[in-house]
Amino acid sequence: MRSRTGLALTLWLLTAAACFGQNDVATVLRTVTDASGAVVPQAKLRLDNLQTGVAASAVSDSNGLYQFLDVRIGPYRVTAEAPGFKTVTTEMFALTVAARQPVEVALRVGDAATTVTVNAAAIIETDSSRLQFRAEIFNALNKTNFQAPASNVSNNTFGTITSTLPARQIHLALKFSF
Repeated sequence: MRSRTGLALTLWLLTAAACFGQNDVATVLRTVTDASGAVVPQAKLRLDNLQTGVAASAVSDSNGLYQFLDVRIGPYRVTAEAPGFKTVTTEMFALTVAARQPVEVALRVGDAATTVTVNAAAIIETDSSRLQFRAEIFNALNKTNFQAPASNVSNNTFGTITSTLPARQIHLALKFSF
């Protein structure tokens, strides 16, 4: 009996910990290129949250790749600049929970005083999937839970407990988003 109770409690704690692991962040990533499609290393990028005004910065690596990790969900724009190129700002895009949002940035040759706004088509997320497991256990130890005693004074069952709450219930759910 004790081992069953211990097993049920352990299962409940593990599933509760998994449920608390949910978060509301996403990732913005991709490549900085020039007009010919060549990568632009060491480009400075700024990610602006249009709702809160919070900004984050990053620098593209030697392959032109950049990423912003653990970004809160909301509306954003990316601004990129590099020596010898015009500053480029993307259109607004919305981040959703656990998304890996690809945002391509193409710089154009020019002086740094010129700013170009990119009017891009809808950005399609192609490299993100998510598996979510959820478990809810009610009355995990399967103890008897009595209903409230009868409270009608004129009834002959006054003060008597006549029913119980339902026994143990386990709800499991699995959700795959892609």
